Amino acid sequence: MKIFLKKILYLLEFLPKMPDDVFQLKLFRNHMRKVIFNRDNLYFLDNCNNNNTINVQENNKPNIMVITHDFSNTGAPKVTLDLCKKLKEIYDANIYIVGPSNGDLKEEFDKYGNVFYISDLPSKKENFVEFCNKFNLILVSSLSNEIMLCLYVCRNFIKTPIIWYTHEIHKKDAMLPKLGIRVSDLILCVSPLVEKSIKNIDKNAKTQLLMYGLDDIIMPVYPCSKEKVIFLCIGTLNKRKNQKLFAQAIKMMPEKLREKCKFYIIGSPLQKEDFVYETELNIMTSGIKEVEYIPNIPQKELFEYYNMSDCIVCTSVQDPLPIVVTHGFMFSKISVISKAIGQALLCENNKNAIIFDNQKPQNLSKILSDIAENKEKYTAIAANSREIYDKYFSMQSFKKSIKNILDKYLIY
Repeated sequence: MKIFLKKILYLLEFLPKMPDDVFQLKLFRNHMRKVIFNRDNLYFLDNCNNNNTINVQENNKPNIMVITHDFSNTGAPKVTLDLCKKLKEIYDANIYIVGPSNGDLKEEFDKYGNVFYISDLPSKKENFVEFCNKFNLILVSSLSNEIMLCLYVCRNFIKTPIIWYTHEIHKKDAMLPKLGIRVSDLILCVSPLVEKSIKNIDKNAKTQLLMYGLDDIIMPVYPCSKEKVIFLCIGTLNKRKNQKLFAQAIKMMPEKLREKCKFYIIGSPLQKEDFVYETELNIMTSGIKEVEYIPNIPQKELFEYYNMSDCIVCTSVQDPLPIVVTHGFMFSKISVISKAIGQALLCENNKNAIIFDNQKPQNLSKILSDIAENKEKYTAIAANSREIYDKYFSMQSFKKSIKNILDKYLIY
């Protein structure tokens, strides 16, 4: 009960004594439900007391605060990590990275900045404002944590420019994107799908496209058997990633063709409902010996699977710009992608990728069957996919774009 009261007091510090608009009241209500009452939530505050004091340096280098929704080894945190690398490289900045909880990438973030947790932040409104004003720039890579509520309530007193780099497709009636739009001086969108969703919420929102960059990795040579055609489907096990469609398509394949293949589904559930999805997915594929599940693995090990694979399959029903597909382009793999992902807008069907209707498992099944039977036919498509990486996702292009954008906001 004592901890529960601390959590309420922590949030109340950031609310005016008499909120003057319905939006703010709804936001607080939703936030209370999510953070206070749901112990299963990833962003639940275990501590409301300050554990560490964040000492912002005073030197001739810019101070930049980067906010991430977590430190897990998943798409958006990986992009945030690359962003921190480039900020360090371009500006030699003092970088302060804030997130809600520990995760697999935390040690990597430590190499490029000072990592802190939400519970380390000042817990009084006036102290929070003073803290924010010590920075030359605040970069928010997610809205899904407590800091956004604090930024919104204190926005009129924070002089530091706030830029929101969003990686999600937002629903028009959702509260948090509306908050992000109100808080931000500029909204950077990782794909045209994201930018469209922001404009659907507020047509006057100031947006700019910033697709991420990936370091060009020379694939290490791993010994592997090529007796079978190998397909990879990589991502968090959940409805949005839609691995059930992959399972349905595999089941529809002629048995003789399926026997020529190996299907790896790589990823783990994160949220409570994802574990239910995982169970259902396992049941669907229980009788198919060619399907193998691999839980989340380190990137070096994941690249071993890329090395042995022939084809990357992305079945997402909604995905702005999945990194696993971009890695497929980088490594010149046959890329079979849902029409609902951001990369589908950059590709030409049957030239540098195979684009399918994610509502029709029979469509995907025919594609998988044809690759299993006539893999050589797709050699040119796989080679051409590398052009998509070179044109849109090179780290050199990403670095140049970051500098062009941030030079207008970063004054020190």
